[in-house]
Amino acid sequence: DKAYELFKTGSELLGPDKDKRFILIPDVDTVRAKSRMFMGYTALYADKADVAVPLLEEAKSSPYLTKSSDVYMELSRAYEKLGNKEKQLATLKEGRQKFPDDKNLSAMEVNYALASGNQNEAIAKVEESIAKDPNNPDLQLNLGILYSALARPMGGAAAPANAKEYSDKAEAA
Repeated sequence: DKAYELFKTGSELLGPDKDKRFILIPDVDTVRAKSRMFMGYTALYADKADVAVPLLEEAKSSPYLTKSSDVYMELSRAYEKLGNKEKQLATLKEGRQKFPDDKNLSAMEVNYALASGNQNEAIAKVEESIAKDPNNPDLQLNLGILYSALARPMGGAAAPANAKEYSDKAEAA
């Protein structure tokens, strides 16, 4: 909370966007935007996702900030904490459109699919990542784990009719 208050104080000292006092110092707008973005981060880390969301949405669209995938990842996490799966997925998709090669956003998409119970979508996402980075052993391992989970369901569920196919794919990965 101390960090949040410090970022807030810095933002308030700089005043509103395009404050006339700083017309000759355009970097002030960037510092203010960063302060507000970090307010969003610290609010999220303090389990105040409801406070974080508007600040991170603002950061996501700020013309003063260099765009990075971090804002999309943290905003997605904030929506997840609020239980807003629709906004969580929309944020991940928007981030992936802007940063198609970002491995962290890609991993978050796979995790979203898994958490939603959609293993086939998760497999498709991992296979898409493997097509871009075929020599990444982590991706191969994760694909093998996903196929293995399909071949041998947990909780006493019966194996699917094509369990052998999944098992073979798991071993091949």
